[in-house]
Amino acid sequence: MTGETERRTNEVAIDASTGRPSESALALILYLLRIFTTRIWLFVAISSLIFTAILVTSMRKTKIYRATAEILIERQSANLKNLESPLTVNTDESDYYNTQVRILEGRGLAQIVAAALSLDQRADFSDRPADDLLTGLHIDFVRNARVVEISFEHADKQLAAEIVNSYIAEYKRDTLKRRSDTIDEL
Repeated sequence: MTGETERRTNEVAIDASTGRPSESALALILYLLRIFTTRIWLFVAISSLIFTAILVTSMRKTKIYRATAEILIERQSANLKNLESPLTVNTDESDYYNTQVRILEGRGLAQIVAAALSLDQRADFSDRPADDLLTGLHIDFVRNARVVEISFEHADKQLAAEIVNSYIAEYKRDTLKRRSDTIDEL
């Protein structure tokens, strides 16, 4: 079969001597083009229908807003008499910051924020608003920094901002209370 003048590549006949599609392949292409041109309105209608369906679906989707704020977490100032060496690394530092992030992510703070904002009275929150808060809440600890990013996602952008601001205010209030309680114990 070495004397064949045509070879089949992906079901289209290619002339071996010229490397071009044979006349039968060109006839097939012309036939498909003729079908397309005679039914162009069908293709346009189907394409328009698909485009419109995608457009309507995306427009009906509820927009979700993300409010974000950053808070600087600083450890209570150390007593200068207790400093061993300026080059000594305190291993408790990372533990302290990880603990603060856990407090921010905790259910206790979520319950305080939910009560402060009366979220149990809102229709878009369930009867367990602290769970809803924890679902939309994102706490990101910035490595090698004392900054924590607090974000909340919700359909109401003003409420999302209020929740983030309330988280920061309640966290500060809780931190000050814990520090004053520690001082009172001393």
